[in-house]
Amino acid sequence: MPQRKTDKDARGVSDAQKLRVMRRDGHMCVYCGVQGKDANLEIDHRVPHSKGGDNHISNLYTACHQCNHKKGTQTWNPHAHYQPNEVDPRERSKAMRTSPLDGVFVHVLKQPDTNQNVKEIDRQGQVLGIFQDEHIAVQLFSFLDGRPTNVQLFPIEYATNNQMIFYYDDIEMNSAYENMIDNQ
Repeated sequence: MPQRKTDKDARGVSDAQKLRVMRRDGHMCVYCGVQGKDANLEIDHRVPHSKGGDNHISNLYTACHQCNHKKGTQTWNPHAHYQPNEVDPRERSKAMRTSPLDGVFVHVLKQPDTNQNVKEIDRQGQVLGIFQDEHIAVQLFSFLDGRPTNVQLFPIEYATNNQMIFYYDDIEMNSAYENMIDNQ
């Protein structure tokens, strides 16, 4: 039986959860404060997965590779030497900021060929936020069953050059998709 592609890592943490945790933590290591642009960031379990820690967002923190492996399988104690850094909200907003598009449903269109009137859907999903003022983070959904798949970054220009169509809710998005299929 072929193995199904999933957006979860070996411990069951989804790409969307990782993005939310990194956004919450300001895209920086909670232990040493290094920013993601200067280090490889990972998702760390406060109570390690090996000791029964779950994948709830309250048990997940952003850590650089070095701090995550230094901590190992210890349980992070907020009163011990591993203190998460308090992230100034102004610093947090530099990496991922909220926007009026957050939560809006979207179709991403294929690059138009010569006929500008033909709209062919390439991806569908829900906007998570604006990343580094250059990209729109989208939680993609399967066309087959509508389940979340991956998180993908699209150039922010897609929102203004008619490569994205935005919808108020998933019902409107699905209806538009069905109409496009019917008209092909």
